[in-house]
Amino acid sequence: MAPYSAYLNGTELTSGRCDVKGHHAESLSLSTHRSKIDVYYERRRLAAASDALNAVWDDFKGTKLDASTWDAMKSSGLSGGHANLYQKEKIFFECYHAGWGAGIKLNEPVDIAGGSVSVRLKSGGYVVSEVGILPSYRPVFIAPGTGDGYVTGLWEWGVNKFHIYRGSGGPVLSKPGFVGNPETIKFTLDDDNVVHIFEENNEVFSEPYPYDTTLCNIYLSGVSWYWLGGGVSWADNFVYVSR
Repeated sequence: MAPYSAYLNGTELTSGRCDVKGHHAESLSLSTHRSKIDVYYERRRLAAASDALNAVWDDFKGTKLDASTWDAMKSSGLSGGHANLYQKEKIFFECYHAGWGAGIKLNEPVDIAGGSVSVRLKSGGYVVSEVGILPSYRPVFIAPGTGDGYVTGLWEWGVNKFHIYRGSGGPVLSKPGFVGNPETIKFTLDDDNVVHIFEENNEVFSEPYPYDTTLCNIYLSGVSWYWLGGGVSWADNFVYVSR
């Protein structure tokens, strides 16, 4: 059970330990809007907030997906294959044959305004590992490049090993290599309504946010992108913060 602590204007306000899934919920009343909360998780500063903080983090410990946070999903291709989803200290996506996929999504849309989403991804073989941040009016995730939103991921045995899709069509960024596999991907939407996407703490993409809503569904998924090919990908250390 990971320790947490919260500081109000530099003074420790509350501390304790999260439950076995790394979750804790507490309501705090601040005297003024100038008060500032800092939240630390395992001695790492998670976020600061002036008067409100929404956060979700999951290190996927244990073997049972937290149904209070995530919905599981699977997709099937047009011909024989399989897709398996399981948790074992990480969330794994095991897929074989083009179009077969597995994943999870937060069971409620979240507001990304002024916030961030980060996750550690590992692609295995022909199976991509991706994080999707899609406007809430698009409730179903089919594949990158098929509708509004951002999808960022890795593809170990693919040509575009690191890729970012925005909206319909091809990738807005595609690289033949990645910094590492696994690596941490981070998405932020700043106070000027500008998107920033980071690969291992290095900004690789930025643009004005193009959608009317900042309420988004968030997906972690793996899909086989190759005919008669497959592999096992995973995601870990998911953190969402909005403030």
